[in-house]
Amino acid sequence: LDLASKNLYQALELREEIGDSLGVAHAYNNIGLIYDTQGKQNEALEMYQKALSIYQQLNNLVGIGRTYNNIATILKDQKRFTESLDMLLKSYEIDVKRNNINDQGKTLNNIGQLYLDIGNYNEGISYFQKARLAFEQSKNENGLAAVLLNLGNANELTANYNAAKIFYNQALELATKLKSTVWQRDAHKGIYNILKKQGDYRNAIEHLEKYKMLSDTLNTLANLNNLDKLKIEYETEKKEHEIAILQKENDLKQLSIKRQRVINLLLLSIVFSATVILILLYFYQKKLKKDKQLLQELNAEILIQKEEIETQRDMLEINYNELNQHKAELTIQTEQIEKQNRLLEYTHRQITEGLEYASLIQRSLLSKTIELEKYFRKQSMLYKPKDYVGGDLYWHHETDKGIIFTIADCTGHGVAGAFMSIMLINILKDAVTTYKLDDPSAIAKYLYRELISSNAAPFDSNILLGIDFIVCSYASNSKQLKYSGHKIHFEYFDSNKNHSSLRPQRNINHQTGLIEFRTEILDISGKGKLFIYTDGYIDQISDAKRKKLGRAELIRQLNQTIDTPIDEQIKFLDQFMDKWKGNYEQVDDTLVLGIEI
Repeated sequence: LDLASKNLYQALELREEIGDSLGVAHAYNNIGLIYDTQGKQNEALEMYQKALSIYQQLNNLVGIGRTYNNIATILKDQKRFTESLDMLLKSYEIDVKRNNINDQGKTLNNIGQLYLDIGNYNEGISYFQKARLAFEQSKNENGLAAVLLNLGNANELTANYNAAKIFYNQALELATKLKSTVWQRDAHKGIYNILKKQGDYRNAIEHLEKYKMLSDTLNTLANLNNLDKLKIEYETEKKEHEIAILQKENDLKQLSIKRQRVINLLLLSIVFSATVILILLYFYQKKLKKDKQLLQELNAEILIQKEEIETQRDMLEINYNELNQHKAELTIQTEQIEKQNRLLEYTHRQITEGLEYASLIQRSLLSKTIELEKYFRKQSMLYKPKDYVGGDLYWHHETDKGIIFTIADCTGHGVAGAFMSIMLINILKDAVTTYKLDDPSAIAKYLYRELISSNAAPFDSNILLGIDFIVCSYASNSKQLKYSGHKIHFEYFDSNKNHSSLRPQRNINHQTGLIEFRTEILDISGKGKLFIYTDGYIDQISDAKRKKLGRAELIRQLNQTIDTPIDEQIKFLDQFMDKWKGNYEQVDDTLVLGIEI
């Protein structure tokens, strides 16, 4: 840490020399982190304040927000909780301003931890829950694992052991996916504490053993990291020792040169007394001068290379630290994305399973069309909700005289339509079982009246404008089909292939503003086929043609397949609709009931 601090101070001086204000702020912040690690909180706080001042001058919101968090951590350790909370709230305000959901989650998590230190556990839990939502939204799987551990700890402190165990188990599952030994260890420890307090000693021991095993693993990793650190320090000291040796050799050479100068002066004095000696000394001095110049050049190159090496080493260390930081951030972001993908897949699977179960429930409430074959030759029905559940329904009730059956299209589709269909089935059951109604117009009138009574005032143009339905009554061995209702169309083809397109008629009473229904009769003595359908089939849009299928096209398809058995004819309609829509989504619930008379 001391070596890292020294390097950071050198980097700070270099950035100040080149006028890199943002780099200076980063250096102050990193030095503060080192002081914080060494337990020098006052020195760390001073560095953070200097970094904050520069970030504020540069209006660097990222630096301001993260420095607020660092200062808040120091203030919390110094028990200055009010000041720490103020810093965290300022940091959160900046996170919101930047619309950085991930940083919001980190700050909310820190606020929750602060409230735990204060002893306000419920407030801490509240902030942990907010942090959890933020991490789920930002897909930060690591942050989510940490906040789940904090929620487990907070609920344990409030003696809410069941909730604590749930959060610890969720944290353990996520830590296992992330292969985080530290979080797995902490989760096992939390579960051990809860099980022990609940008296489940057998399972508690199992988690205690896993906790100890993971702690031993982490200690081993710590020892390996220490060995790597010692190795790096040894290599650094070795390089510094080599530089020192080179420096000493250079000093010795300089000393040798100085001594030679003294000798030269002595020789020069002797030259005056002897010409021979002067000539010898002349050539000797010339050679010596040349060697000296060469040596000076070599020394100058060595000094320049030494300075360049030291500068490059410092820059490499700074770049190495920055690259490691970027690498860690990219790793975290990648893990967050992968976690959120897995979370989305899990959520989608849960919702899909719930809707599939709801679909089974709704289908169990619908009547079985096979019972129509007690009264008609054959039947087949196409039933395709837009979603797992829908608002289209078929329902019937058998009486002493025959059978009453209903096709309806409730407002909307999906869950809303399903709820409307359940309400409609209950009203129909009351009409035919409780009040013994068997006339279609009477049943339609009762349905209409019950829907009106469920509202505070008469409907705007009546709620039935949002519920299309037809009520049909058929007596055994009869040649007539009675019907009444609202908007539902049906097509009748007799045995001679004569076609009739029908729809129940109803009137508006202008004095009361209410709808009046009447029972109509269809002569089916000519036998043939009857097709009753909701508008979902004819309203389907084609991906290729970008238009609705339409009633005319449906009738054309029915005419072309009228000689086909009713079940194959309905199957053909299903295939034709799929081919028609192509890749276009299904626009509404679809129901087509075919009856062969």
